[in-house]
Amino acid sequence: MAILDAAMGMIPLRTPLESETVKLEVTTGDTVYPGDIVILAAGLVANYATGQEALGVCMDYAVAGEKATVCTAPDMTYRIKGNDNFADANVGQFCDLVSASAVNTATLRSAIVADTTNFAATAGTNDLLQCVGEYSVVTPVAEPQWFEVRLHTLTLSGAK
Repeated sequence: MAILDAAMGMIPLRTPLESETVKLEVTTGDTVYPGDIVILAAGLVANYATGQEALGVCMDYAVAGEKATVCTAPDMTYRIKGNDNFADANVGQFCDLVSASAVNTATLRSAIVADTTNFAATAGTNDLLQCVGEYSVVTPVAEPQWFEVRLHTLTLSGAK
């Protein structure tokens, strides 16, 4: 049952429409995983780093030179594991990631986790995620909870 508790990056809560995705080549030296938050760098998909504007969330695995599908829907909500428990007061507040580059190389999935110990009422430079609510997942052990979030900063440009 440990797989239910594993961090899996950003998981969309509905299937994105084709019009809400772009297919872009991955920049030299980068590898992107499903659930990774990515940016647009010189017309190419690149790994997100704290403080950057997000293009969206990667939907598949791709290495440099390959095309990755990125969900760019501004209204898309995702589930993500938090590093602390949910409280009703978190709804509407902002937070960042514990690590923007966490990955599970065995499953080829993102392993990013929301930094839910540091919510802020107003968005700052590094506040990438906005909490929409709690996402309930039944697990056999008491673990930090899953959150429903929306990307706060999006670069909505890019070619299809």
